[in-house]
Amino acid sequence: MKKSVIILIVSLSIAALLIGVGIAILFINLNKEKVPMSAEGFASTMTQKGYIVQSSKQQFAAYDYVEKSYISAPQDLSYKVEFYELTNEEYAKAFYENNKAIFEDSKSGIVTSSLNLNGKNYSKYTLSSGGKYKVVSRVANTVIFLNVDDNHKDSVNKLLDEFGY
Repeated sequence: MKKSVIILIVSLSIAALLIGVGIAILFINLNKEKVPMSAEGFASTMTQKGYIVQSSKQQFAAYDYVEKSYISAPQDLSYKVEFYELTNEEYAKAFYENNKAIFEDSKSGIVTSSLNLNGKNYSKYTLSSGGKYKVVSRVANTVIFLNVDDNHKDSVNKLLDEFGY
């Protein structure tokens, strides 16, 4: 009997330690600053990956807080990834929050997943709902936006991970 109590106590202690370490790692990661990609870096990288890349700055000419913007799509045009470089972080935060609210308002059908992260200089919101996968991800004064069919989720997540978004 005593042996099983000791094993239980040791097991619970190890579990508590692992949970504590996990929380500490999460806290450290959320307080780490991410390095934003430049608009030119986005365009260049996407072009090298074989995507069609086009400036969309003219589309936002009336909005002087949009410094640069690009839309990229794979050769089959099955989805698009939008990149925005804004004049400062405050505009990027507002841009992020506005698009996040639009995504939340558009929820339809079964919501299969949702994620909301806020770190030192970044924010990320993802939503899978109604056969769509939607992401708005901000790092400093830049934002990546996408609204794709669920079947492209893995492809775009691979890009986002590579870019640090």
